[in-house]
Amino acid sequence: MTTFHSRIKQKHNRIGPRERIILGAVFILLAYFSWLGGCAFTSAELTLGWVGLGVLILIVFLPYDHVEGSSGSEPRPGRPAIAVLRDPVFAFGGLFVLLLFIQWLNSGRSLVLDPMKMAWVYGAPPVSWLPSSINGPDASRMLHWFVPAWTCILAVRNRLLSGESRNLLARLVTMIAAALALFGIVQMLLRVQLVYGLQDGSAHSHFFASFGYSNHAGAYFTLVFALASALLLDDLFDSHSRRWTVWRVLLAVAAVLCLGAASLSMSQAGIINSWGIACVVSTAVVVLSWKHWGPVARFNVVVAIVAFGCLAFFLVSGLGQTRASREYETFGKGNVAEKVEGRQYMPRAAFRMWRDAPWFGVGGWGYRYLLPEYIEEERLARLGPGAANAHCDPLQFLAEFGAIGSGLLLGCVLTMVAPIVRSGSWRRPGVYIALVGLAATWVHSLVDLPFRNPAILCTWVVILAILSRSTARKGPRLQGLKDEG
Repeated sequence: MTTFHSRIKQKHNRIGPRERIILGAVFILLAYFSWLGGCAFTSAELTLGWVGLGVLILIVFLPYDHVEGSSGSEPRPGRPAIAVLRDPVFAFGGLFVLLLFIQWLNSGRSLVLDPMKMAWVYGAPPVSWLPSSINGPDASRMLHWFVPAWTCILAVRNRLLSGESRNLLARLVTMIAAALALFGIVQMLLRVQLVYGLQDGSAHSHFFASFGYSNHAGAYFTLVFALASALLLDDLFDSHSRRWTVWRVLLAVAAVLCLGAASLSMSQAGIINSWGIACVVSTAVVVLSWKHWGPVARFNVVVAIVAFGCLAFFLVSGLGQTRASREYETFGKGNVAEKVEGRQYMPRAAFRMWRDAPWFGVGGWGYRYLLPEYIEEERLARLGPGAANAHCDPLQFLAEFGAIGSGLLLGCVLTMVAPIVRSGSWRRPGVYIALVGLAATWVHSLVDLPFRNPAILCTWVVILAILSRSTARKGPRLQGLKDEG
């Protein structure tokens, strides 16, 4: 135990004070988003825009005590800023934020009567040839989501955080989610009916922890469950020691809590994805233990996997039995058929919306205002409050940001994916499991709206940025999520 604490203290001392500021700012952003359920309380989002701007200023202008690849730890003021400015994510993200800013400034399209259609439609924006949006406050929410996500990527990908800091940040993300999962479980035990006593979760029939929408809770905890499993797998098999240190215990507890939370969210996609990832993780552990460990260790691994599965199962079945029964009662009431039918019309409407504004889209959250023009009134009435989103994030982003905005978002993602593919690190177990979690969230976004929640959006891009930076540099082959920095 003394050795463990001395190792942590030694690593902490290698992190310079300004690097700690950046690490702390990113941690605060992720924790703030997560504990507010992705800012379901919309007034809280205003803070995030300013915090994101503050992080960007810190990234570009402050000198840093630690610069990767330098000899010594003397400050090198210009180098980090130059590296940030040269990052393709800075260009892609900056242009995308500029598009959002113009859409917000050029907002305020009013309802006018179309004499040809004899219907009320939204008229032209103040400046017809510029990107625009329908409603200014709704369009500004996109800035409060994407500016923090962009700055987090820039902080993680460049020479602002060392390898120790990135590894610590990944572990802290799991601790945020584990604490939130425990909070959600306590809420269920106490039969709490309101999210923080402020927001009624019954609007979506079920809420968990800080998330008023169960599918957001399922997607978030599934994503972090994959990350916790990846870090634990990396730590167990990239080390000669099989002793259970404090961090290993914490990661194992975080994995169990996140798997249980994903199931207790009562999100069908969350349950399927989380337990599918659990099967992938179990298979990887068995294969690796058979390859590297002796008979006794293999037996202990099998027992641990069975105990892990039983613990998660009894946690879910014991706490979620009542709510699960209430959720599955809807299968006999025709609600599911109506939802499936509605989910077919909403993405089609988003696609038709994009065809009418192919380059710059209809503006942030313009989909909710324009949907009545693209769907019959009787069908729209059956969709209910869920009609505010297309339940297909790629198509909704395409409709609202156009081909140019969606292309810029795709450019950011591909910039981070490319180093992982080039290095071949995706074949390593820890990286592979983390990528499976990222891919599961993306697949979920094809039939729902996880990326319309900034907690999931920011956590997703931070994990991808950590993987991208940890595998981007040349040198000895890396193990799992670790790097040489």
